Amino acid sequence: MAQKQRDQNKQRLQIVHSFYVALSILDRLVHTPGSMTPEALAQALSEDETGIVPRVAHSIRRYLKRFEELGFCFEKSTGVRGIHVPQAFRQKLHVLNFTEDELIALYFHLVLLGDMVQGSDLQVHLATVCQKIGLGVGELYSLDALQRAFLPFHKWYKTYNSRAIQTKLALVVRALHASKVCQIRYRTPQASSDWTFSMHPYTLFEYEGGLYLFAYLPDDERVVVLGIERIRYITVLEASFTKLPHIWQQIEAKRERAFGIIDDEDELDVVLKFTAEQAPYVRERVWHPSQCLAAQEDGALILRFRASGWFEIIRWVLGWGEDVEVLEPLALRQAVAQHLQDAARHYIHDVPVSAAEME
Repeated sequence: MAQKQRDQNKQRLQIVHSFYVALSILDRLVHTPGSMTPEALAQALSEDETGIVPRVAHSIRRYLKRFEELGFCFEKSTGVRGIHVPQAFRQKLHVLNFTEDELIALYFHLVLLGDMVQGSDLQVHLATVCQKIGLGVGELYSLDALQRAFLPFHKWYKTYNSRAIQTKLALVVRALHASKVCQIRYRTPQASSDWTFSMHPYTLFEYEGGLYLFAYLPDDERVVVLGIERIRYITVLEASFTKLPHIWQQIEAKRERAFGIIDDEDELDVVLKFTAEQAPYVRERVWHPSQCLAAQEDGALILRFRASGWFEIIRWVLGWGEDVEVLEPLALRQAVAQHLQDAARHYIHDVPVSAAEME
């Protein structure tokens, strides 16, 4: 185990070393107004106090070749053996001096999101970003260590790989970025017809494996949550809008109030009692910002919170089965009891008969 740990630490250091060298070379090229030969670049980088950056021209050339393979644009200077970064490309390129931990954190988030947008343009762009994180990575400095370190484990997620949904998602992202008004046709799962409206897209977010949009409807003067896959048609208009502070406040209020993502604005003061067997699992998560936990003498756990979202609260409570009891409010207790009674009817003929009942 000790040898394995040493090997992992060595590989991790090699990856970080490669990141640092690549970013140092690129940073020097971008901030040098004229051209530089590999020899001059190696000499300039020899001033690096860490001693990490290679000081020989052939190593610099190897990195430059990898840069070009990844789409970075260099031009050979007229009459000089050096190269330079074109001005147009400089304006598009911003070099950030990431720390080791920042690079790993960035890769972590990119990998975990990738599966959900599999097959979409977003997934392609995410893959490109992951590739660029590994600038300069070769035989000695492999990204395999990072790829093995973070494993996406998506289950129960929505898929966005159809061409129609990819197109809609791309239009939503474009409208978000440019703050453009959109015309939408939308249909919820229970609706029999489309709903057409104008909306101002504010922010896209992920929830339980799905992509959702907080949007403001100017005609209705209210904030709504839209499921991306339920958008039937979207037109991004030329008209722009301003993202207003009071709308952001409404969005934040909905996030805080809702138990999940459904905010029906009717808040409930919920009190639940969990069995001792399930108490440790309840205690290790934050279910709602307002929650309060109280341990009982018999090992049971009382969970209190104030939240909106009747449907999501009931669905979540039902998921705990016989290990939870709704104490308050009475309406929620009665609703859960009714659901359990209705569900039991499906299995009424499958309940094992005890010996006492047979007698």
